[in-house]
Amino acid sequence: MGSQFWWIFDALVILVAGYVLYTNIKRGMTKVMVLSIGYIIATFLASVIAAFGAQPVYESVAQNSNVSAVEAVNEHVNLSDAFAEMINSQDYGFHCTGKDISSLLEKKDYVQFDHALYEFADRKSNGTVGDEGDFRVLVKKTFIQAYGEAMGDKLPRYAQTSFETQVNTNSEVMRGIVSALYDRSRTTRETAEEIETLFAEEATVEVLRIFIYLIILSVLMVIAAVINSVLQNRMFFNLTAAKERFYGGLFGLLEVGVMLILLTLLVRLLVLLGGGKMFCFSDEAINKTFLFKFLYGHLSALL
Repeated sequence: MGSQFWWIFDALVILVAGYVLYTNIKRGMTKVMVLSIGYIIATFLASVIAAFGAQPVYESVAQNSNVSAVEAVNEHVNLSDAFAEMINSQDYGFHCTGKDISSLLEKKDYVQFDHALYEFADRKSNGTVGDEGDFRVLVKKTFIQAYGEAMGDKLPRYAQTSFETQVNTNSEVMRGIVSALYDRSRTTRETAEEIETLFAEEATVEVLRIFIYLIILSVLMVIAAVINSVLQNRMFFNLTAAKERFYGGLFGLLEVGVMLILLTLLVRLLVLLGGGKMFCFSDEAINKTFLFKFLYGHLSALL
């Protein structure tokens, strides 16, 4: 939804770059040099602080909340009933219950639970289940729907999106969650902690990293602006008006870089908080862009 508005991102890149460059050329080097250098320093410091600060903030503030939310999800979801309903809906010629599935998955004498479900269904139906690959697709779809829906009101959208993305790209994440849920040797808290690590930790740390980066950058940019306003009237360069504008434009390129980094991180934050479903703030829309996707694709270098 909203992917047809992908052009907004490229338009913003052009508008931001053009406006910042124009204003710096107009003001001249004397008025923008300190500000531009200050912005570069602010960007570097914000990046360093965010990189080292996100994990400790997550562990002290967000982790416990995430684990409690996952624990609530685990109490609410019933995968055994969901898998039983999925198998029964295929009309394999037999009927199973949630208790049948629970008994099977609690045994732990299987290599992969989805293979165990396939063997169970194939044996009960006298070999009428068909291709195992197709059956595993049904299992994954059922798992994402059942567990994902239970997550809806308990965890942020970015955690749910991370969960869906990871399960779709790596079945081992799904198997790890199911294995943890049916391991009766651990407490519900221990189970929730393991599951939270699988899909929520990384996404939460990224969100916190961006928040910290934006806060630190904003504060340091204000400080740089104050210093610039104090010093710009005390500096004098024996330059012609043309050279003032030319060098002002060069320093403006530095400020353009900072503003584009800021734009990219703001967009990434909205993509995460909206779960990729908020207007045009989605990976689908961004991948259609020509200019912005380059910046977006290098987020790891920006942070």
